[in-house]
Amino acid sequence: MIYLPYADDLRTLDTPRCPWASKTQVDKMKEIVTKLRFKYRSDAFENPVIQQHYRNLEALALDMDAPENTEDLIMPKVEQIDQRLGPLVEEFKDLVYPNGYNPENKPGAKRKTADAGGGADKKPKVEVSEDELRAHVQKGTLVKLTVPVLKDACKQFGVRTTGTKKQELMDALIAKLGP
Repeated sequence: MIYLPYADDLRTLDTPRCPWASKTQVDKMKEIVTKLRFKYRSDAFENPVIQQHYRNLEALALDMDAPENTEDLIMPKVEQIDQRLGPLVEEFKDLVYPNGYNPENKPGAKRKTADAGGGADKKPKVEVSEDELRAHVQKGTLVKLTVPVLKDACKQFGVRTTGTKKQELMDALIAKLGP
């Protein structure tokens, strides 16, 4: 069944206000776009992966050495772009970004400290006395203890264990402290 909304279910949303570009910013970007415009010919750009594949096949078929890598014509020519634009990019950045803003510096993600209540607190080690451990062994309630507590108890009483499974730890403690 699909529930259709009633007129009461509709609500008006507060759309976030986005800053609009000023006339000077738009004009400066138009200048940049016209400087970067060029006549596009699809045959001028070859897929470098396919070209490398064809060269590998050719070398394999003709028993030649491994071919050298092909030139990637798809990647933009950054030096040529910088030469064409000149100071336009810096002028545009000055128009768009506030003074002193550096887009290269990104603030790192900050973690909340434990004092602020955001961090995970370390669990304190729970030590079990020998009398409590003997009582658990006699009552058969050793199963209720957690693996870290059992490991600490084994270390505390010098019990050697072959594994880290709960049953192995319990068996070793029962053999050491049992009746």
